[in-house]
Amino acid sequence: MTRYTFPHERLDAFRLAREARKLAYAFTKTLPPGFAREAAQINDAAASVLRNTAEGANRFRPAEKVHKFEIAQGEAGEAAAAVESLRDLRGR
Repeated sequence: MTRYTFPHERLDAFRLAREARKLAYAFTKTLPPGFAREAAQINDAAASVLRNTAEGANRFRPAEKVHKFEIAQGEAGEAAAAVESLRDLRGR
């Protein structure tokens, strides 16, 4: 039996989003106590990138695809900014 391949499984962006989510999770595990909100925000944003990339790839109307990909891009920026902010606090 042949397994169905979803459109998002063919995207490099989806594969990178999966890797970024793993890296975000690993990074947040290194945070000291007291940064739970920041960790949750980073992980939520990384997960949203993954989900919105997949959802966009699986939409048929171009406007819907663009909208979901724009959301994913915004979430990626949010996650990156949160990590950068924490790095600033660590003095790096």
